[in-house]
Amino acid sequence: MDADATLALLLEDVIDGASTRDADTSRAVLEQAARFAVGVLQPLAARTDATGCRIEAGRVRTAPGHVEAWCAYANGGWAGLTAPETAGGQAQSMALAAAVQEILDAADPAFGMLAINARCATRLLAQHGDTEQKATWLPQLAAGVWGATICISEPQAGSDIGRIPNQEVADAAAANSDMMMAFASIDPHKGRMGVHEARDLIQAGIIKGFKFHPTLQGFFPNDRMAYQLYEVIAEYKLPAIFHSGHSGIGTGMPGGGGLKLKYSNPIHVDDVAADFPDMTVIIAHPSWPWQDEALSVCLHKPNVYIDLSGWSPKYFPKDLITRANGQLKHKMLFGSDFPLIAPDRWIADFKDPATGFKPEVHDLILKQNAIHALKLDRAAA
Repeated sequence: MDADATLALLLEDVIDGASTRDADTSRAVLEQAARFAVGVLQPLAARTDATGCRIEAGRVRTAPGHVEAWCAYANGGWAGLTAPETAGGQAQSMALAAAVQEILDAADPAFGMLAINARCATRLLAQHGDTEQKATWLPQLAAGVWGATICISEPQAGSDIGRIPNQEVADAAAANSDMMMAFASIDPHKGRMGVHEARDLIQAGIIKGFKFHPTLQGFFPNDRMAYQLYEVIAEYKLPAIFHSGHSGIGTGMPGGGGLKLKYSNPIHVDDVAADFPDMTVIIAHPSWPWQDEALSVCLHKPNVYIDLSGWSPKYFPKDLITRANGQLKHKMLFGSDFPLIAPDRWIADFKDPATGFKPEVHDLILKQNAIHALKLDRAAA
């Protein structure tokens, strides 16, 4: 559908039932919106898609050209289209504003999100704000001096109260640097924003690795979606840990809590280890019911290790212990999964002769292999 036909439909929806004066105003507003969209926003859209937003020094920066486009938008009076006249706005109808939004979204959806957030905040404050809030916010929103954001409390949206923030982990490690190394967790679905977050955390100097939980995060480790994140980790030669095998989370709940175990089959880590040979890959936990796959990947790829957390060694599959005593004795790492399993209990079970680990591999698994895998020997040098 061409621009003229789109405008005609929008005008029909907005003007239907309006007075002649209102119809003339609506027609003029929509025609000006179309000119702004074609002249300013449409050329911006390609750069927006290619660049996207980024995080610099803890602040979100929009794509190049967005600031200038926003200034043109504000100077044209668009930010105050529905704001009260007492706040410097035009007090136009939400129906007209919705039609304008359709035009903005068609030209550049990313910019359209900036506009709709501010307009929704304006309407909310105009209807429900107290006198002080209205006086403080509405004139600034109507003039386009201030904008608005939507802060969503859901996983990976930045305000998820159920998730420990990476910065909190980093701060704890910095305060206890004699005994802690911080690993961050970033959902690969965050895309470019996750890449920026990873780079910022690494450059801050505290984060020393990354942990992924394919079952909880709902992705296969070898999904190319995640590769841009791995590229940053590999660039800085940091390790990446992947949960593997069964998940206690969701066990016994209806539908397993919606979690799908297939994502944590360690065979999917094989592609990652092959495609990023300079990145240390750690398969977390005994990988039941896919223990053989984990052992095969670890044997085949020099950059792959297995951490033994999450289970008491007394219950390890026999083949895992056999390999840990032989071919893979330099590829196994201690881990307890505290507080579910206390370190003292894990070590006692591990050293119990009845468990089957040879005394000569104890120090390797408890310490030396981790020093090599995490490159602590190089850091000391």
